[in-house]
Amino acid sequence: MSEKTVHWGVIAPGRIAAKFAEALSALAKTNDSLCCYAAASRTPEKAAEFAQQWGFETSYSSYEALFADPAVDAVYIASPHPFHAELSMQALRAGKHVLCEKPAAMNSDQLRAVLDCASDNHLFFMEAMWTAFNPAVLEALGWIRAGRIGTVVHTDVRFCFRNAYDPSSRLFDPALGGGALLDVGIYPVTFSMLTAKAAEDYAARKPEVLIRGGCTTAVPRKIVSDARIVKNVDTWNSITESFASGMTASLQSAVDMEGADSPKDAFIYGTDGYIHLPLFWMAQKAELFAYSGKNGSDAERIECAERPFRINGYEYEIEEAASCILAGRTESAGHGWQASLSVCSVLDALRAQWHLVYPCESAVLSREPDKPVEKTQELTDDTSVLTIYTDGGCSGNPGPGGWGCVILDDGKETLLSGGEKSTTNNRMELMAAISALSAAARNPDWKRRTVKVFSDSQYVKNGITSWITTWKKNGWLTSAKKPVMNRELWEELDELYSALTVEWSWVKGHAGVKYNELCDELCRKEILAQR
Repeated sequence: MSEKTVHWGVIAPGRIAAKFAEALSALAKTNDSLCCYAAASRTPEKAAEFAQQWGFETSYSSYEALFADPAVDAVYIASPHPFHAELSMQALRAGKHVLCEKPAAMNSDQLRAVLDCASDNHLFFMEAMWTAFNPAVLEALGWIRAGRIGTVVHTDVRFCFRNAYDPSSRLFDPALGGGALLDVGIYPVTFSMLTAKAAEDYAARKPEVLIRGGCTTAVPRKIVSDARIVKNVDTWNSITESFASGMTASLQSAVDMEGADSPKDAFIYGTDGYIHLPLFWMAQKAELFAYSGKNGSDAERIECAERPFRINGYEYEIEEAASCILAGRTESAGHGWQASLSVCSVLDALRAQWHLVYPCESAVLSREPDKPVEKTQELTDDTSVLTIYTDGGCSGNPGPGGWGCVILDDGKETLLSGGEKSTTNNRMELMAAISALSAAARNPDWKRRTVKVFSDSQYVKNGITSWITTWKKNGWLTSAKKPVMNRELWEELDELYSALTVEWSWVKGHAGVKYNELCDELCRKEILAQR
């Protein structure tokens, strides 16, 4: 690869790929770091026509031929959903960087295999979630972090459009991952998680350096949903989420109905005002409203951020991908691997609630031969076990506090953290355990496993395995006849403990145990962010 130019190849040139090519072609005219190089389709005429229309230098009649071309630096994958993961892995094994249309995989197991492949080959991979790079959306998230609408209490997002049922359409074909959730529902889910993260950053008063260094999405602590399933696809769904910051979210998506009010808009409500994003996933405008009084819905629009696309909206993710590739980065800070995996895990949890499984999920993704997944040293080789480390603490007790946890899945680390402005050590220790087990309960694969939790808090370990039985018998009173502190957290932890198979172990703190030390580091960063 030229040190200054990324030569792009396009896989599966269809309607969405044409949008990508339109943006890439326009950018390449004035940006030497971008080159429209190759297109591939299993229909040779289609590939040749696409290449000619958008100014690509060559075309191929097979994906394998494009992957084998040493001049191709990066590929954009726009095939139907079920082929995203396998094509991404083929490209990565061929030494190509990858920008893959959303959803990057049909489920989180597939996505982890893709991310492992990208990591093994030291190559860039990004899900093409263009909304995460949308200037109007980023403006709205900036308003949230700046406290322009106060504390965020609720987000309402809908993406509904009407199509007559057609079994030949990919929208209604379960074999192609049809239905609302993966086609358009992923946008409300992602948007709510972006918003919740911005709300958490504002509540924690996080400095910019910590915001830039972390995941861009927050994972909901509770999800309640329903869907209308027609011939094994969800034609409509409704989702309610609750987040650690206290924000709730109402989401809807549909492929067979338009909806009555603002079926494609997002509203973010705060204590002091609200934000409106028309056509939120491709917004070109963000509106900021301030409430006129302490009560009622009267509000005045105090700012309108007009952010028209320079081309068609795809230019921002293309520029981000090229910038990362040329800088030698394997993932984007704007929509990184953990963000994609978090969103995918939520989609998995939703489908688990609906008992919706796609036909392609019975197939096992192939891993690269002779490259077994490496085991982390402190992990058991038993992949039926999910290992979790947790820690929490605060400065002052009470005082600013933080918690951190590490979830270890077959060598893959998932880091979670959070904090509160004024709290206690025990509360943060409980929050760490609750957050980790909530993540395990939401993941269809994880929740089937035995979960081994390592905590340096005897308070948490003894409380959940022994003391809580007596507390409940005594009406949540201690042996001294005083109310149990943090009762609401103990009840939440007890519910998770009952729903999962959990084994608790105590680990000595500050004793050089790798993942306990990592949890402590996450905890200390959160404490600093609360000050």
